[in-house]
Amino acid sequence: MKTRWIIPLVVLFALAAAPMGFTQTGASERDAVVNSFKEFARDYMQKWNAKNTPIQMLSVERGNSKTKFLWTRIYDDPVENYDIDVKATDSLVSPYIGILKFTSVGHGNGPHTSREAAEKDQKFQVVSSAERLEFNYQDGKWVAKE
Repeated sequence: MKTRWIIPLVVLFALAAAPMGFTQTGASERDAVVNSFKEFARDYMQKWNAKNTPIQMLSVERGNSKTKFLWTRIYDDPVENYDIDVKATDSLVSPYIGILKFTSVGHGNGPHTSREAAEKDQKFQVVSSAERLEFNYQDGKWVAKE
């Protein structure tokens, strides 16, 4: 008589415990995705800062009939602080999106009609912009969202 209740109790316990296993698997997958985006964002920001050489000279052509060059010196401050977020989506192709936010601060002078004038000018204007970049998680990799 006692054995008759053991099988239903075992089945009932297994059914009750099953969702906990799925939740732990889902949580560990989410943790892995978040950690991969943290690593991706760190690498991305290192590349962002590396592309900013201390001072660049830019020239721009103006006018249709005559070529006129305008010169300016520009440089960007390195980005030290940034924020990330990872969100689940209902997409099977891109089940997560990663968001990277930071403020970019650039400095520039001019424009000047000669390279020499741009090199001598020490009056830089500061421009800052809030950047918000989104990336899709596809096939285990982060790709820029189009």
